[in-house]
Amino acid sequence: MRSLLFFIVLVFTSLTANDFNTSDNNNTDETNTSVKVTHAQKVLYLNYEDIPKRVLKGEIFPITIKTLSIIKDFTDITYRFSNGVGLKLLNTIPKRESDEKYYYDTFYFLTTKSKVKLPSITASLETDEHIPYKTTTLNPKKLNVITLNPKKDFSNIIADDFS
Repeated sequence: MRSLLFFIVLVFTSLTANDFNTSDNNNTDETNTSVKVTHAQKVLYLNYEDIPKRVLKGEIFPITIKTLSIIKDFTDITYRFSNGVGLKLLNTIPKRESDEKYYYDTFYFLTTKSKVKLPSITASLETDEHIPYKTTTLNPKKLNVITLNPKKDFSNIIADDFS
């Protein structure tokens, strides 16, 4: 009998708790069905789109970042780079391409050492209203670097074809 009473109280408590939470957390009103975003929410999603399998020491190579923004009206996406090893960033403003949902931002790096780790890439959204949204960070990756031992008269050009 006690078990049955305990079970009924438990079910009643969980049902009323769910009703209370759903009514308090409802952020939409009947007149506006758009998604409401507060500045504490994540609004950018990042992923590496293109990373080379291996690079040569002294090579310039691209890294493409695939970005999805849940905010439609924004001015720009800005990036900060930190804790990279053995690399030099050659362009701070990316080459940007976009499709319906994604932005593809390409940055170029120069390998300067034989051990290379991509930097942590932190993206933030800029708007005309200057709303501070939560930043998103893409974790670094290590790259496989090949070091050549060229002759002294090597011109630093490696190619399959000159055309």
